[in-house]
Amino acid sequence: MDVDLLLLDEPFASVDPEARKFLIEKLNELKNLGKTIIISDHVFDDYQNICDHVFSFKNQTVYELSFEETRKLFDIKASDKKSIFALPTLNNAKVFSLKNTEIRQNRLLLKQDDLKIYKGKITLITGPNGVGKSSFFKALTKMIPYEGSMTFENQEIAKLKARKYLLHVAQIFQCTDDQFLAVTVQDEINLSKKDRNPYFTDERIKEALKLLDLDTHLDQVVYSLSGGQKKKLQILLMLITKHEVLLIDEPLSGLDKNSIKQVVQLMREAQKSLQQTFLIISHQIDELADLCDYRLNLDDQQLNYISEAPYESKS
Repeated sequence: MDVDLLLLDEPFASVDPEARKFLIEKLNELKNLGKTIIISDHVFDDYQNICDHVFSFKNQTVYELSFEETRKLFDIKASDKKSIFALPTLNNAKVFSLKNTEIRQNRLLLKQDDLKIYKGKITLITGPNGVGKSSFFKALTKMIPYEGSMTFENQEIAKLKARKYLLHVAQIFQCTDDQFLAVTVQDEINLSKKDRNPYFTDERIKEALKLLDLDTHLDQVVYSLSGGQKKKLQILLMLITKHEVLLIDEPLSGLDKNSIKQVVQLMREAQKSLQQTFLIISHQIDELADLCDYRLNLDDQQLNYISEAPYESKS
């Protein structure tokens, strides 16, 4: 649009690294045409040499960073250590199996001859935007059909009754508002506690709320929370519920570095206690590398286990 001012609030959350770089380059072209662009972001990759001014919120005040502060903010040295993932062994117990599986949504997204996803493990699922990662989750939760065979605990998913099956397998949606059912934060917590997993005692829930800086928002309407607060609450609610498998779509999008650490810590402690199976879709590979056991990359309609990425996010 031919406007003079663009205000962008977390515009690249859930965008893959190549698309992010491309879009920022396009914004830079608009800037050079005389447009004013103001961006709020937690991830600073690709902004160096493009931003003319950098402002920060601190103690309820907005102030401009000095040249030295800006340099330090953008001077993120590339680490020699790349995110390396283990490859599964034949001894691993499987939770999902795919055989001659096809998933379509207007076009063919997945054509998988054979794949096993392993029980009690955390598997990261990566790949460019639009290849079908979220559609794969929808097929696993019976929201869209599939062709061929896809089993859960050796039972064909298409033949399982949804109500019974979804007591075992649940999805944390990319859009937080799709997850909420109640009005206030406390109402949502109480709803999740009705059939909670044994790890989340009242005391642990209280500790988790404090860890996530949500303990002072219990009476607040969930839809009035900030995007980051809603994301943290959404993940906590689903961790509290009693599910053996959680499909987690973009858990870190819109979170600052401290919130990412909080969420990863909570997910690690919960999964370790109950040996749940987590499948996590994310482009923030480095932030999740230490949490995840394996990595599946979806590209060219195929899911493949890899140890290193065809593309990497920056630390």
